Amino acid sequence: MRKPTLYAMLAAFLIGYVAHMGVARIMTFVNRHQIDVTYHWKRVDAYHAYLRNPGNYTVTNGLSGATIPYDIEPHLAYLVSANELYHVDLILPTVPYGDKANRHWMQYVERHRETIIHASGSVPNGGPFRIAGAAPLHLSIWYRPGAAKTVQQLIDELESLATQEPKAEQAEQPAP
Repeated sequence: MRKPTLYAMLAAFLIGYVAHMGVARIMTFVNRHQIDVTYHWKRVDAYHAYLRNPGNYTVTNGLSGATIPYDIEPHLAYLVSANELYHVDLILPTVPYGDKANRHWMQYVERHRETIIHASGSVPNGGPFRIAGAAPLHLSIWYRPGAAKTVQQLIDELESLATQEPKAEQAEQPAP
């Protein structure tokens, strides 16, 4: 066999080997990413299944509650980074924090649980500082791409509730 043919065969083998290894690495990355996305979706689904199971709730002092099984936010954050979900952190200054607003957003999210994957509200806290006036509603919402209108509808409904409350309070006050 002539040397140029041998060199050509050796070069073809090396090029094929390098190309194969490169494709294998890319496919491993793609498959690992899909496995990671699937893993995080399973954790989110298991979290919600746990919270929707009435057997996981206990009654203490007349209030029903469940122990949170694990922190869901790292799983949601991964899904946001993978473009599986969007996240918005809202402070609604015209909506006072309270039972009526909390009940409304929780029921809304439950009705739209296929598009709004998770939502949480936090108790407004000024830390060591005292804040005058009613505390505003603060929500964090994770939702599927394409569900922005559903989230906007929730915001509109909550703001509508807030504008209805003062009128009702004024009507209840006796005339001077």
